[in-house]
Amino acid sequence: LRDNNISGFITSIVLIIVAVAMFFFYPSKDIITQAVPFVFGIIAIYIFWTTKIVTLTLDKSSGKGNLVLQGIVKKESKEIELSNVTEVVLQKIFQSSGSRKRSSNEYQYILNLALKNNDEISLEFGITKAAVMDAILSPDEGKRKDAKQVADFLGVPFKFVAPPSLKDALGAMRDGVAQSIAMSGKKIV
Repeated sequence: LRDNNISGFITSIVLIIVAVAMFFFYPSKDIITQAVPFVFGIIAIYIFWTTKIVTLTLDKSSGKGNLVLQGIVKKESKEIELSNVTEVVLQKIFQSSGSRKRSSNEYQYILNLALKNNDEISLEFGITKAAVMDAILSPDEGKRKDAKQVADFLGVPFKFVAPPSLKDALGAMRDGVAQSIAMSGKKIV
């Protein structure tokens, strides 16, 4: 399993571009206005410097997993016992970005391996665009299936955590209306 943390690298590059553009296209003698591109640049460098590529290798024959965190400056490696993994959790998180006119909605999937010591290993497991068709096509089925395979490989329980789907929300509304109608038909003594 590998998480290249593309979002961290892209965020830092965008911030660097904004900082450079602000510095060159909006020059000012005002100290506050000059500080803004500098602060953006510092934040961008920090994000770029601290973002890590995460690689997790699972070896069932040895009962061990190897977690490698590759940063710009250093590489960290940690070995874990597969018997310490207690659960595999796939989280589906809704994200919205942009302005009212041009907004972008998407779901981010994060795979968490829960460990016995209450620690967890988190990996970005993919991103899909959020659309009305999701209620019909259900793009998270593939992500759910892949995460379930990891859980089955490790022999641990699998849990999927997500916001309610359109189908779930409409079903809850239907059940609530049906319950209200049923209760209003009863006589209260």
